[in-house]
Amino acid sequence: MSRPHLPLAWGVLFGLVVIWGSSFALLKIAAGQIDPLWIAALRLIVATAALWVVMKLTRRHLPPWTDQASWRAYGLIGVVGTALPFVLFAAAAGRIDSTLVAICNGGSPFFTAVLAHLFLPDDRLTLRRALGIGLGFAGLLALAGPAAFGALGPGAAVGIGLGVLGALGYGIANVATKRAPPIDALTGSTVFCLAGAGATTLLALLLVPVPVAPGWAATGAVIALGLLSTALGSFAFVWLIQQRGPVFVSFATYLVPVWAALIGIVLLGEQLTMGAMIALGLVLAGMVLSTRAKGR
Repeated sequence: MSRPHLPLAWGVLFGLVVIWGSSFALLKIAAGQIDPLWIAALRLIVATAALWVVMKLTRRHLPPWTDQASWRAYGLIGVVGTALPFVLFAAAAGRIDSTLVAICNGGSPFFTAVLAHLFLPDDRLTLRRALGIGLGFAGLLALAGPAAFGALGPGAAVGIGLGVLGALGYGIANVATKRAPPIDALTGSTVFCLAGAGATTLLALLLVPVPVAPGWAATGAVIALGLLSTALGSFAFVWLIQQRGPVFVSFATYLVPVWAALIGIVLLGEQLTMGAMIALGLVLAGMVLSTRAKGR
């Protein structure tokens, strides 16, 4: 499979950052009336339905049941790398401040790099890449600021542990997607959204009541999450990992909080602080250091 020009890959990556980073506002709207478990389940159901329609329009088909390798691989991505992190981060958000959740999520590139080093022969962890990952995480800490850690309270250790496990799930998904059988990105994203929808729906049915008649705002937010953040985001995620590798894609988790900060500056009139400028510089420097071609 040919590798696209790097500017195209960066464009898709920043598109992912915009989609995923803008989803926090939608989550806040939906969470006012719908339990987080059902938000995860419903957004995956909507995403699966949307991807299924696109597959039908483009005359694609799910892998046959005899193709056990594809179903196992993308099923693992859907359950461990999608459904489980959704639940873990939702649970973590109920125990610790959202900035700490973002920092936990920022561990995903580290887990991705280590797992890629162990399981992907062509994606070894070099000193340059390790330094880049360290710079990116330092940028995330600078963005959150020391004040974020003042929010620690009872249950914080559990919340941080849940967040770190969620980041590990994303790392597993990144590497598993690269190792998965080479089916097209649309089919692969449909399969893992289907698996994730089944897992989260079952868990929600077992643990929490079914939401009854949520408001139009919450319903619209869940639909938007399913169509944009989950369906479109999943397709871009699979395509980009197939083209550029999991470590490159994992840096989106560093840029999401940076994007959220920029939205606050541009749309909400918040001030561009020195900490935000340092954070952005560290994140971008880390990405360039980790992803630039050897010898350039």
